[in-house]
Amino acid sequence: MASPSSSPIHSTPTADPPSAVPLPLPAPPSSRRLPPPCWSNDETVALIDAYRDKWYSLGRGNLKATHWQEVADAITHRCPNASPVKTAVQCRHKMEKL
Repeated sequence: MASPSSSPIHSTPTADPPSAVPLPLPAPPSSRRLPPPCWSNDETVALIDAYRDKWYSLGRGNLKATHWQEVADAITHRCPNASPVKTAVQCRHKMEKL
């Protein structure tokens, strides 16, 4: 049987521990996701109004892709200086976040 003094737990290291050298961080993976669009107060109000109008016209039913495109078109019409022009998907996501 081995004696307790020969156990690796009780041995003391004879060499200095390696010094910490900072390594460069890898570049973040390329993402196809775009940053969320900035919505001005006017664009947000136009979105709410256009969504409400479409929602009531559908008898308070769920909007389909074509309906969301109509909402996006209404925002473009109400806010002609908006840049970039909002898409149907952006409008749907913004309403989900409100």
